[in-house]
Amino acid sequence: MTRIQISILFTLLLWHFPSTAQKPSPLMAQTKVDLQKFMGLWHEVARLPHSFERSCIQITSEYTLKKDGKINITNRCIKENGHKRSAHGEVKIVDKTNNAKMKVEFAPDWLKWSGIGKEDYWIIDIDPQYKWAVISEPNRDFLWILSRMPVLDSKIYDNIINKLENWDFDLSHLVVSKRQIASS
Repeated sequence: MTRIQISILFTLLLWHFPSTAQKPSPLMAQTKVDLQKFMGLWHEVARLPHSFERSCIQITSEYTLKKDGKINITNRCIKENGHKRSAHGEVKIVDKTNNAKMKVEFAPDWLKWSGIGKEDYWIIDIDPQYKWAVISEPNRDFLWILSRMPVLDSKIYDNIINKLENWDFDLSHLVVSKRQIASS
């Protein structure tokens, strides 16, 4: 057998047999979210990195419920150089039995038909008094830890991080917003 044939055979064998790596358990959304309580201003405490918040050091998200049941979202960012930026999007409730599974879309109106810019947006954990929330999506590629106040107590933050680790999140690249966690 030639080297090429051995390489092809090895590749086919790897492709044929499923990976033995353990897959994370399915991510669960909250069982019930009160949309009226969720509306309003949230401060970003931490996130997994992504291109649309690159070099942002202070981020807020504001949610406003519309009469048609959809939600307007405005994200505001202060960049490292002091410049401000904002993005406006729309959130649609996907599962109205719990209001925790949503789709968010930041595409301009002329591009909405394409589905580009539409992502899953799940509330996976939330404080009973709606003082903090954790947003992600089924693949765990996006993650935001949000707080009603500009600063989140370190004990609460540590508890959230422990939960996320138990839920198989890779937090090795977590971006923590400056001045967002306070010691208790």
